[in-house]
Amino acid sequence: MPNWIDGFQGGIVQANFKVYSLNPHEQPGEVRQTGAGKEEYWLPCAVDPDGDLHSAANPLFDTSISENGMVTAFSSLVCLNNLSIPGSFGGVAHFPMLDIVHPPTEENVKYLIKEIKSKTGLEKFFVLRSSDKGMMVIGPELIDQEHFVSFLFSSLRLNHIEVAGEYWVDDRWVSHSAENLVLVSGNIISPWRFAGILRVSSLGNIKPEKPEVIAASF
Repeated sequence: MPNWIDGFQGGIVQANFKVYSLNPHEQPGEVRQTGAGKEEYWLPCAVDPDGDLHSAANPLFDTSISENGMVTAFSSLVCLNNLSIPGSFGGVAHFPMLDIVHPPTEENVKYLIKEIKSKTGLEKFFVLRSSDKGMMVIGPELIDQEHFVSFLFSSLRLNHIEVAGEYWVDDRWVSHSAENLVLVSGNIISPWRFAGILRVSSLGNIKPEKPEVIAASF
């Protein structure tokens, strides 16, 4: 993969998390609810020079979140240091990520890795098991926002709605990734609207599994 962030952009100085309540699963014949449940909020978390999340604002160890029936998700959007003027804002970048709606079988994982490389150009990424029905994809290398949006659109080429079983990328997740920060920015036509999220915590019987890495493309 080419270097998809600018030369003046340095390390991550702020990670972002979304804490939200979950929608209940739809019943047969019901339209599936999308988005978060009744309550949600965003948590910026400073990243120390050694790469650790600032402990005072780290939601990953906040037990009150699950006690209140909510889950934590990691956002693709991070804020960067400015190498030209160290300590100043260096813009934003994204970790490429996707929500996959196929079971994490060995056959599906192999196919997914091949197709993501072919359809999006992303070479380095991890595949995570999110449940017995779904997977997640996240890349370890940052890309700028323009390439993140292009990556989201390109990922939809994995879906072939005219062929049964050929629906891989959750297109509603992609749509929400283009609007996740609208409520924060207050403007739907805004460069600050984009942010994918992937759940990193579990919640009782609703989401009993924490996502875990099961494969890598490299």
